[in-house]
Amino acid sequence: MKHPDDGTAKSAKDRDFSMSNLDAQSILNTMRQPFLVLDSELVVRGANKRFYNTFDVKAVDTEGCIIYDLGNQQWDIPRLRTLLEDILPNSEVVEDFMVDHRFETIGRRIMMINARQIPELSPALILMSIDDITAQEDHRHETERQKHLAEIIIDAAPVSFLVLDQDLKVLRANETFFDAFAVDREETEGRLVYELGNGQWDIPKLRELLEDVLPDNDTFNGFEVEHDFDDIGHRVMMLNARRINTHQLILLAIDDLTEERATERQENAREVRRGFILDLLDRQRGEASPESLIDMTCEALGKQLNAAWVLYADIDDSDEHRILPRVWSNEQVTVQVGGYRVEDFGHRVLDHLEEGRTLVIENVLEDERIAGNDPPAAFEDLGIGSLLKVPLLKEGRLRAILGVYFSSPHPWKSSDVTLTEAVAERLWEAVARSRAEAELRVSQERFSLVTKATNETIRDWDMIADTQWWNESLQSTFGYDPAQVEPGSDSWVNRIHPEDKTRVLESVHAVIAGSANSWTEEYRFMHANGLPLIVVDRAFIIRDAEGKAVRLTGSMSDVTAKRDTENRLRQSQKLEAVGQLTGGVAHDFNNLLTIILGNAEILGDELGEPQRTLAEMIITAAERGADLTNRLLAFSRKQPLKPQLMDVNDLIRGSEGLLGRTLSENIDIRLNCPDGLWRTEIDPSQLDAAILNLSLNARDAMPEGGRLTIETANAALDQDYSARGYNVIPGQYVMITITDTGEGIPTDVLSHIFEPFFTTKEVGKGSGLGLSMVYGFVKQSGGYINVYSEPGEGTSIKLYFPRATGEATLDQISDTGKHLVGGSESILVVEDDMLVREHLISQLLGLGYKVVGVGSGPEAIETLTQTQSFDLLFTDIVMPDGMNGRELADIALKMRPEIKVLFTSGYTEQAIMHQGRLDPGVQLLSKPYRRKQLAEKVRLLLDLQ
Repeated sequence: MKHPDDGTAKSAKDRDFSMSNLDAQSILNTMRQPFLVLDSELVVRGANKRFYNTFDVKAVDTEGCIIYDLGNQQWDIPRLRTLLEDILPNSEVVEDFMVDHRFETIGRRIMMINARQIPELSPALILMSIDDITAQEDHRHETERQKHLAEIIIDAAPVSFLVLDQDLKVLRANETFFDAFAVDREETEGRLVYELGNGQWDIPKLRELLEDVLPDNDTFNGFEVEHDFDDIGHRVMMLNARRINTHQLILLAIDDLTEERATERQENAREVRRGFILDLLDRQRGEASPESLIDMTCEALGKQLNAAWVLYADIDDSDEHRILPRVWSNEQVTVQVGGYRVEDFGHRVLDHLEEGRTLVIENVLEDERIAGNDPPAAFEDLGIGSLLKVPLLKEGRLRAILGVYFSSPHPWKSSDVTLTEAVAERLWEAVARSRAEAELRVSQERFSLVTKATNETIRDWDMIADTQWWNESLQSTFGYDPAQVEPGSDSWVNRIHPEDKTRVLESVHAVIAGSANSWTEEYRFMHANGLPLIVVDRAFIIRDAEGKAVRLTGSMSDVTAKRDTENRLRQSQKLEAVGQLTGGVAHDFNNLLTIILGNAEILGDELGEPQRTLAEMIITAAERGADLTNRLLAFSRKQPLKPQLMDVNDLIRGSEGLLGRTLSENIDIRLNCPDGLWRTEIDPSQLDAAILNLSLNARDAMPEGGRLTIETANAALDQDYSARGYNVIPGQYVMITITDTGEGIPTDVLSHIFEPFFTTKEVGKGSGLGLSMVYGFVKQSGGYINVYSEPGEGTSIKLYFPRATGEATLDQISDTGKHLVGGSESILVVEDDMLVREHLISQLLGLGYKVVGVGSGPEAIETLTQTQSFDLLFTDIVMPDGMNGRELADIALKMRPEIKVLFTSGYTEQAIMHQGRLDPGVQLLSKPYRRKQLAEKVRLLLDLQ
């Protein structure tokens, strides 16, 4: 043991202090906890017997030694150094400082140290009490371990567990409980058990167990409780409870028996249902007619379910779904269902049944499929409070309904639903079988009636006896009395057209000699008046057991009128093909006219006589060429029209209600029909049909909804517009524009939309004639139709009809009498259509402006970067290459804030961008525009400060 002075003996000072004060030593020895007295050098100056006994050390090896050297340095503990060297020097008192250390001699000890400095003594002292809490800590850890183990067991248990205190508050719940009863830990633990789930657990049977049964029985098993929870529905629970008095706790195990009990009930119900069905089948076999079979089944089912009334209803084949009912009702209810349609009970009910799903409604006043601001009156009229309907679908159509009804709300059991569905299935089969038997009994009578009523000429050839029977249609269709014609097959053979006879006989004999059972041929059959009629003959061959043909029964249909119609249709298609050819010629010709007229107009402005006269002759010739193309495009349009002098605004406003009912609810219809519209002379019914046709096409282009805008305006189309290849005669027009915000029309489709029978819709959903009919009507009325569309941007269709007036044409610009004001500013033209761009550049150059033209937004940005400043940016709105006119203008204004911007577009002003509205301050020149409008708009914008 090392000593602080010389390692061999104590100093005189040490000897003086070595517990000579017996009173102090006696005090230390009476202390329960081990106790040390240290000086400021951390040398042990005294210790009590409890210290020596607890830590198995001797006084001679302790007093006078530095504390860290005690027990061969077993007391050199890092936590002890932290206390004595770091914490205590800064604090006179340190309490409850825990040190966990394993000694070589006595093993692991957990010590709670309280230390105090006494600086006023000389020398200064440190008093340390060391409480050995090893046993207490081990006990605490063991308790926690046992608690954790109990929690693991509870959480792993397959049943729900609750741990309650003596006040019935939840101390603990396992995950099985949270999952089974759809609650979370925060709203469970710490709450009174009856308050769980917003009071859903305030169950009388649970109170009985916890408050009456369990206090007298520490353990209780097999306590069954049924309860309806708001969130999870009906539950059957087996409760097992145990009171742990030592901890004043209650363990509550909850076993969910819902599925088990449901299975038992289902099995019982299945046995009842099986017995009922077997008895019902026996009774059905004894019924003589479908009607009596239905009546008996409805009565049996109604009494079994104790219903107010039961209905079996066939649904007619019309789109009205009219109910043809058979009804049983108890003595307290009288029901008259005749005359109702399925729709009378609500379209949501109809939709449900048409999907083939059983409809169960427990309370018609609360069910969302029925209740609402305007519930169907049929439920109140018939006194229906609750219902169950089982539908029968055949070939995708609703054919019949078996319904069970109560006059008041009724909770339907799943077993009742299953029973009704089983009865319905067997009833369909029994009714079908009974009806088939009834039909078989009257088949001969029906055949006789059919042969008399049909327009088909029916023949029955007995090949063995060579006799042939004809129905009366032989006389009404072909003029021959069946009683007067040859008795055998000659009555047919002798009347086949001579040119068709060989082919027809070879065909029918080949089928007879073969193994086929049917034969069809088209040929000419001679009428009694000597004229041939075209017939389609369909026959069925009956063969004997060896496969030999013994009978041929067939029908002859007179298709003469049908074939004539088809021939006329083919002729119409040929005319349409010619129209397409002339359209192509007109397109190419108008491309040439665009250049000819544009340049001739410039020459006419700049040259003097006699060259100006030559330019005017060119313009006149070009106009006559344009007139020729208009006539070509009107070729083969021969529909009868009844033109009337009218204001189309009145017709459009009157059609708003029809459009609202016809189009989808998610389509916003907007009309813009300003006063002062010119009158035109057109067929109002054809115009109404054209607007509806175009609106339906717009609806199909907006499957997710959108906006349909119909607007009117006066329009003066001059030669500048005609010269661009648009095939329109210059003049004043009434313009009708129909614009949608739909998907737009791809470029490869746009050029074909007016072709007959061209459609992009699925087979059977479009004839392809709608737009061609609109086109023909507009052209025959002397008008013009233009479509402007971009994929993703929507479509705008403009109809132009000539103004009907004897007054002088307004706003007609004379190329010789009007002076156009131009300027010398610089203009950047951005237009992706090359012909339009070149024409526009020519017009602006003719007005004196300096012009640079490009075909896209990126080209324009590059030009603004590299070229001199521009005074005006004249840009189309919808352009290719990923940048539209609006985006281009924003970039250009950032680059050059002083530049003016003028937009142009084939859309109307209400259907371009930003929900159909231009931003405030934006200037737009709508296409088409005349040279005067172009000059005035450009000049106005450039002069704007």
